[in-house]
Amino acid sequence: MPLRIIPYSGGLKIADSGGLEISFSRKQPGVEQAINRLTGSGPTERRPLGQCEALRWENGLVLFFVNGDFVGWTAGPPVWPAQFGSAGNTCGWG
Repeated sequence: MPLRIIPYSGGLKIADSGGLEISFSRKQPGVEQAINRLTGSGPTERRPLGQCEALRWENGLVLFFVNGDFVGWTAGPPVWPAQFGSAGNTCGWG
């Protein structure tokens, strides 16, 4: 899979899309649908974390939602080309 998802401090950017991004505060159904299309599959794990819900994809991307709003992400290789990174509210993910 080519690297299409680019995590950044305000959410996720989509490579080669003319500037499209998935910014924090977007609603969970739309975010999930977009990531599923980009990765070719749905999340492999859903984990409740208090008020949060964490969704993890096979490529290592984890997205966090509070009350249905996209609030944070964590990513490591292969999604993030360098070391592990995160932004926003990661709900105590460890």
